[in-house]
Amino acid sequence: MSVKIIGNGIVGTNMAKLFPEAYIHDPPKGHICNIKTDIAIICVPTEMKSDGSADISIVEKVIMENEADVFFIKSAVPPGTTDMLIKKYGKRICVSPEYFGSTIHANNVDYDFLIIGGQKKDCNVIIKEYKKIKHPNFKIYITSTKTAELCKYMENTWLAFKVTFCNEFYRIAQHCEVDYNELRELWLADPRINRSHTFVYEDKPFYDSHCLNKDIPAIIAFCETIKYNPTLLRQMHLTNKRFKGEKSCQ
Repeated sequence: MSVKIIGNGIVGTNMAKLFPEAYIHDPPKGHICNIKTDIAIICVPTEMKSDGSADISIVEKVIMENEADVFFIKSAVPPGTTDMLIKKYGKRICVSPEYFGSTIHANNVDYDFLIIGGQKKDCNVIIKEYKKIKHPNFKIYITSTKTAELCKYMENTWLAFKVTFCNEFYRIAQHCEVDYNELRELWLADPRINRSHTFVYEDKPFYDSHCLNKDIPAIIAFCETIKYNPTLLRQMHLTNKRFKGEKSCQ
């Protein structure tokens, strides 16, 4: 089965490690593949627009311009995007949250699961390829496209909350003359609490990663389209902006 990877950033390069025989299509980097493949894995950027919403224009452009039996979106897109593209272009499209990242938190994790949203017959085309490269304990969750899309934003928002929460308690600890590192270890003794994203970096006591910077405003902007006011998300986002304004806790 032939596979084409569209995009050669962090996600695209990691997908190429999973599928080393795949064709690479990334014109900005000089990699062009115009042949039709069985699967086209979309790993292109969805940057933030001026209003905070996600710009899905590159995702739509590559679906419109490329040919494949099944498209597999690994880019973060707002809920409803995949269904809209299926209806608009009449193509078979699945979507999957991606967890590759550039930070140490992402690079140190070996993910043993796949979440994939779409029609089961289309998802099974993708799953067939994963079964060739993964062990039997690898978990595969099939869901709707909209649920898979929202799952990605929920995951990134939760990580942003963890960073913001820990940076808030870092400041509280400072005012109490308590060492945060000692406080953190005692807090993490509770088995209900996961260790990831709980470090505080005194020179940058806030979240400032590419994905969180664009995906938090994107989910807030998406909520406006469904007439829901995400007050907690807004306050978290504003708190992090305040922390960024303070620059340092040293």
